[in-house]
Amino acid sequence: MTKPTSYDDLLNAPPASRKKIAEDLYDQHHEIRPGKIDRLPAKRRLERIAIYKSIIGHGHQSILELGCGPGDLTYALVDRAEKIIGTDISANAVELASLRKKLWSLRDDQIKKIKFKQMSAVQLDFPDAIFDWAVSTSMIEHLHPDDVDIHLSEVRRVLKAGG
Repeated sequence: MTKPTSYDDLLNAPPASRKKIAEDLYDQHHEIRPGKIDRLPAKRRLERIAIYKSIIGHGHQSILELGCGPGDLTYALVDRAEKIIGTDISANAVELASLRKKLWSLRDDQIKKIKFKQMSAVQLDFPDAIFDWAVSTSMIEHLHPDDVDIHLSEVRRVLKAGG
């Protein structure tokens, strides 16, 4: 099979192939290169991150970011919870996010709160009811339409009651 080149490849994929196609497609999108490793997000993204932080507030045990990409929101939420996990289907995105920690001027105790994991947003490898918050920005539109309900069920499953 050739490497996918567009979202149409994912849309036309049979269910059994979607995960691999999404991994390949988004690994290409998150190719690791200097311009992606050493720059903070643009001003507009930082403004949006500030809005998410104000909505989420402080004092949580755990926050999950789905589709974390380069990890900017995950890092920015470090003072909002005891544990923050960023997930992405792309192994490159997870590696990129890990490499960007130096951009955020975090203390060692803050860095220890953050984890990045590669996984599909339609099959979350977490126990039930462990997160206070699940955050996703600009991710759901990248799922196959048939997988959206599965994704939302998975998010509901890993959220604590009232999360």
